[in-house]
Amino acid sequence: MELSDLRLDPEARTGTATPIVKAESLVERLQRVASPSGWSVDFHWTRGGTMRCCLDVLGASRTGVAHGGDLNDAAGRALRSAARLFGIGRGLHGEAVVAVEVDEHGLVMNEEEISRSMLRAGVIAA
Repeated sequence: MELSDLRLDPEARTGTATPIVKAESLVERLQRVASPSGWSVDFHWTRGGTMRCCLDVLGASRTGVAHGGDLNDAAGRALRSAARLFGIGRGLHGEAVVAVEVDEHGLVMNEEEISRSMLRAGVIAA
């Protein structure tokens, strides 16, 4: 899990962030839900800098897109976009905002708590 859009009160060392589940976690979930042979993915990078991802799960297809960024980042965003159309990626694109606590070095202290709440919400698999 990654956190983006981190907004902290430096004195209180608390704030909010947007959790984004890594594409690797989404692949693990697809493996578990559809089995390794039950899904496939195809990426296509266009000249205009758009990554298209066609995700096929158990015979149904959805296409996600992402604009800009490097290839790996765009592929992850496009995969999350396609997965959300299946409902698999609910919450994977950073809609939720979570409370964050950091230590004196700026390291997130409650990442495990954030992961547990995402697990309870069905955003990530155990």
